[in-house]
Amino acid sequence: MWQIVKNVFSPSQYMPHGHCYLWQTPLVWLHVVSDLLIALAYFSIPVMLIYFIYKRRDVPFMGIFALFGAFIIFCGTGHLLEIWTLWHSAYWLSGIEKATTALISCYTAGQMITLLPQFLSLKTPQELEVINRKLQREISDRENVELALWHAYEDLESKVQERTAELTESNACLEAQIRERMAAESALQEREIRLSQQQASKLELAKSDRIYQVNIGDALREITEIATRTLNVEWGSVWFYNEDKSAMCCGNLYKLTANQHSDGLKLKVDDYPNYFKALNAEQAIAAVDANTDPRTQEFSESYLIPLGISSILDVPITHQGRVEGVISLSHQGTQRNWTLDEQNFASYLAQIAALAMESRDRILAQEALHKQLKRERLVGTMLSSIRSSLNLESVLQTSVDEVRQFLQTDRTIVYRFNPDWSGFVVVESVGKDWMPTLEMDIQDNCFLEKYVPLYKEGRIGAISDVENSSLNPCHIKLLSQLQVKANLVIPILQAEEATQNPKCGGTTKNQCNLWGLLIAHHCSSSREWQEFEIECLKELNVQLAIALQQCTLFEQAQTELSDRKQAEAALRLSEAREREKAQQLEVTLRQLKSTQAQIVQSEKMASLGQMVAGVAHEINNPVSFIYSNVTPAIEYSHYLLSAIDLYQQHCPQPPAAIKEQIEAGEFNFIKEDFIKLLQSMKTGAERIKKIVLSLRNFSHLDEADRKAANLNQDIESTLMILQHRLKPQPKRCAIEVIREYGKLPLVECYPGQLNQVFMNLLSNAIDALEERLQREPNFTPQIRICTEVKNNSDKSNIKSAIVRIADNGAGISEKVKQRIFDPFFTTKPVGKGTGLGLSISHQIIVEKHQGRLECYSQLGQGTEFLIEFNFCAYNTDSV
Repeated sequence: MWQIVKNVFSPSQYMPHGHCYLWQTPLVWLHVVSDLLIALAYFSIPVMLIYFIYKRRDVPFMGIFALFGAFIIFCGTGHLLEIWTLWHSAYWLSGIEKATTALISCYTAGQMITLLPQFLSLKTPQELEVINRKLQREISDRENVELALWHAYEDLESKVQERTAELTESNACLEAQIRERMAAESALQEREIRLSQQQASKLELAKSDRIYQVNIGDALREITEIATRTLNVEWGSVWFYNEDKSAMCCGNLYKLTANQHSDGLKLKVDDYPNYFKALNAEQAIAAVDANTDPRTQEFSESYLIPLGISSILDVPITHQGRVEGVISLSHQGTQRNWTLDEQNFASYLAQIAALAMESRDRILAQEALHKQLKRERLVGTMLSSIRSSLNLESVLQTSVDEVRQFLQTDRTIVYRFNPDWSGFVVVESVGKDWMPTLEMDIQDNCFLEKYVPLYKEGRIGAISDVENSSLNPCHIKLLSQLQVKANLVIPILQAEEATQNPKCGGTTKNQCNLWGLLIAHHCSSSREWQEFEIECLKELNVQLAIALQQCTLFEQAQTELSDRKQAEAALRLSEAREREKAQQLEVTLRQLKSTQAQIVQSEKMASLGQMVAGVAHEINNPVSFIYSNVTPAIEYSHYLLSAIDLYQQHCPQPPAAIKEQIEAGEFNFIKEDFIKLLQSMKTGAERIKKIVLSLRNFSHLDEADRKAANLNQDIESTLMILQHRLKPQPKRCAIEVIREYGKLPLVECYPGQLNQVFMNLLSNAIDALEERLQREPNFTPQIRICTEVKNNSDKSNIKSAIVRIADNGAGISEKVKQRIFDPFFTTKPVGKGTGLGLSISHQIIVEKHQGRLECYSQLGQGTEFLIEFNFCAYNTDSV
């Protein structure tokens, strides 16, 4: 063991280091003393570090201090080994020590690299000095406060004896105030609970789809349930005026404990005059004691006392500035003071009921408009067919084709009667899966005996379920053989003499003849025929009667022409008779012209509804004509002016008359201004063409389905429509629009709804910039629009379209940004904003396009809205 230790610390196979210094005593002692002092200095540093760590345990980075200590200790040990190797050749021990020192130094350096960002984040001396001065000020302030407290304590001590009695009395007073405050806090907590419940109920109503449906009954059921549950009342009901406002009818009545709905009750206005007078005059009827309140006392015997109702809260429902109904909430038991928040909640319910009415009216109006458009399209097609052809079979074939497409039914036929009331199918339009009847011999004696007289009087037969109808069994059997489950029969009446009879349509006879029947068969299932479908076919029947009369007159005219040719051969034999026939032919032609004039007038009326759709096209045609001719006009003008200049050069002294005419007409001014006038006309035409194109692109008519759209072009169309707001105004400068459009492919979307989103976001950006310009007139407003394609990193590799719309307005606070997409939330003044624009935009992007709409904003720096949704490119060509 001793030999191993000796070999490590003093091996004999190496020469000691002192031989390198030739054992010169001054040089050896210089190295010995230097290494010894360095080792002592190194060893003192870890001692001080250990003492510092012991005293300051709150200092961070303890580990790095320990690593520095170890590193310094090994460095000092290395210098001691330098002294040892002067007399002993322990180079392996020295090498191991240096290797260990190297490892520790490398590890320490690595730790320093990871801790360097934390070291850099430490406060600078200047910052620490600022903090120190702040702490000194706080210490000084605290000392001053403590000194003031000490003086106050002395004053308080001197007054303790004097105030003891007063404090005793004040203590009793304070206890009473505490009790009152606790009661107030309890009431405040209850109010907060009520408000939170009311807010949750409002949010539930705002998100409910029933409010925006055509069936208002579901909306009223939800309103009464939420009202009774939120306000904890026994009865909740919604009432509406009838048409003449002589009474109110109950739209829905809900009883909370029984969880039961009812309706149909009626209140006459004359029976309760005081109540209805107050309802029309006041914003809310909050009756604490309903039996004694003069506004509700009239209901005591019939309603309040039998049901045990003590308090009533009624709020009128106002629609388009008129009181259309009332929301009534009835409380049983002890009398109840209706708080202001409860009255406000009831008013909100009344507004929701009014919104449901407005949504219902809007949906019904849209449906009526859609039906009217279908009806006008059908009649317009018929008028076009009647006008373009006098062939009766062609007109009838067009009729059955259009009727089958309009009704979406399986078979449509025109059945014509013979003089003996037998008949046959003239034309037919039938689906490929159903039996054709064109070549069939259809005879039904029971139909002829019972139903023909009714159809001669103009009766319309609408059978929704043939098998369960009251028709004769033999007629039901015939219809079953023809696969008919439901049918609609319209009589075609033909006039004999030229008089006015609306049943036959246009100019007809005193008594109409039954020419035939227009029949629609529904073979797949039973069907309820809609009123507007029947009315449309009745109007079509009028046009068919006119067509029949026109074709009859045309046939008569052809017959008369043939007779006239025959009569010309026998003109010598009967000139008088031929003249009479010619006169009859003239009368017939006049009747034909009269009928054609009626058809033209009907066509004009039917085309009136299509006029609006062609306005943009009709504007574009003359503008294109002007635009295409302005350039040649400018060239011609240059040519003429050049010719005049040449004339003036070669004929400087024109005749006096020409000279006077030039001076009187200000020729030099006209010469300069005429080209400018033509250029202005060209610029104006270009502007009109851009506006028409923008209107057509923005409207996206008949685009309810998803289709490919050019987002960049849609944004430009929206900017064109908003150009009047972007231009300089009398009190502000122009708003700069920075466009950064990317190469977007055609995006499959709902273009009309996306245009609504762009319009809302750009309008809000302009409003924000105008608001900041009012405060900062020298501010430079800007709107930045960016579009790009984003490649998603998931496995689907589906690309997304991104649109950013940013402004440098005043920005939005964090509190407002959290509610910016809430319905009815707005920061604009009353009357300027509805609070629905961003909510609807969010719904269009998130629900309709399965995308996202996000808002990024900082106060004083502006706001940015980001739109992102996936798309399917129709082709790989970029727009």
